[in-house]
Amino acid sequence: MTKSLWFDPFYLENFGILFGFFFLLLIPLYFLKKNNITFQASWASVISWIYVLPVLFIFIGLKSPGPKIFMTLIALYSAKTFFMMVGMYHRHIFVYTTYLGIIFCSLSLHLEHDVLFFVAPALMLFFYCCIPVVLNHTRNMVQYISLSFLTFCLFGWGLVFSTKLLSLPMGVYMLLYLYILSEFSGNLTNMLSYFSPGPIIAPQVSSKVKWLGALLSLTITVFLAWGFRRLLFNDDISYWLIAGVVCFFSATIGEWALSAFRKDLGLKNQGVFIIGRGDLLSRTNRLIFSYPAFTFYIWALGDITFSV
Repeated sequence: MTKSLWFDPFYLENFGILFGFFFLLLIPLYFLKKNNITFQASWASVISWIYVLPVLFIFIGLKSPGPKIFMTLIALYSAKTFFMMVGMYHRHIFVYTTYLGIIFCSLSLHLEHDVLFFVAPALMLFFYCCIPVVLNHTRNMVQYISLSFLTFCLFGWGLVFSTKLLSLPMGVYMLLYLYILSEFSGNLTNMLSYFSPGPIIAPQVSSKVKWLGALLSLTITVFLAWGFRRLLFNDDISYWLIAGVVCFFSATIGEWALSAFRKDLGLKNQGVFIIGRGDLLSRTNRLIFSYPAFTFYIWALGDITFSV
């Protein structure tokens, strides 16, 4: 992408469709939110989308490498938020090592040295293990190394996969496509589970999601994947169908993983992200597996290559 997309008719049209889509979602939620906390959270989530869309429009529409820089900043801030959540933000050497690793990954993909990107987790684990030696200190190092490596892999390496998708002809639109499906699927699963009878899937991890609600959400997410398939570089069924399935399972596992971390640490889930409320992880936790999973899928089909 050699120029900005801000005035591209296709770009403007699709953002207009997105605005309309989320405004339509607000109508039923306005009446449902009054007496139920689940729908209040869904209402807040959609409202946050209304705030976020103009920001996405500006930064995702920048000429290259603008979108890649933007996604790298999202990964860095997500890592920072996770460090703050687990109480490690004051461990500066681990924090800044993680930041440097995320920047290294982004530069590797931008410069088309993909092999460096894929060996980055092994390199980062090596550097983390060197820190106790450099500091000549051993107390709590197992916890620090483990949490730092987890932060890097999930909110650094996983999110930076988005910059690889941006190398495709319609990469910007694909990024939005996967984000919409993942975000919509996560909220829809919680909403439908409220009305659905039957057992909860994993009550110790999430007390909201029921089997029937999840199945209905998967079906509707696939239907939405078909409806927005114009954002894909290929609208064949083998692409939008897999995209819907991947985003449903990735969003669910990503959200559950963060819920498990918070419960294990005795932290209260801060809920959905609105200006001045919540945290960024409530958004990016649904993408940490979506971007890598779909990237590997289209690589298997031969639509994207990894260079040395």
